Amino acid sequence: MKAFYIILKFNKAERRRSRSGCTLFEILKNPIQSEKASEGHARGPDSRQGFTLPEVVITSFLILLMMLPLSRLAFSSVSSTRYARDMGSAVAIGQQKLEAFSKMEYADIVNGNEVVDGYVLTWSVTEDSEIKLVRLQIAWRILGRELDLNLNTVYSSEKDAGFSF
Repeated sequence: MKAFYIILKFNKAERRRSRSGCTLFEILKNPIQSEKASEGHARGPDSRQGFTLPEVVITSFLILLMMLPLSRLAFSSVSSTRYARDMGSAVAIGQQKLEAFSKMEYADIVNGNEVVDGYVLTWSVTEDSEIKLVRLQIAWRILGRELDLNLNTVYSSEKDAGFSF
């Protein structure tokens, strides 16, 4: 039983070796003295004392303070992505509407409005001699803000003479 006790003491002392400087020979020679030498260090790398509450609170506060700019960056990234997605959808819907105008008869292109997938489309038609200027406004809401996009095109009474800008 004594040999087993010495081995246990050796393992415990070996873990604390960096603090006490004890060797295996010193532990086997006098285990009690080597244990006293290792107890002289109040707090070392293998200490089991833990952290105090103020240390934990201050560290948590500092980590939170460092993470705050990252949360702003993440929110900005999400809102920019949503804005770009909505702008792309608005352009696609506007192009579809302008293509629909190009397939219509010249006399049927008149003022109007329409709601498509949450986008409000409003168009006004201005006629001048043999051309019609169509101003298409697409409006939508994102994160409490109202945004809009304007597309303009010109239609001619002659089918081959149309262009857009």
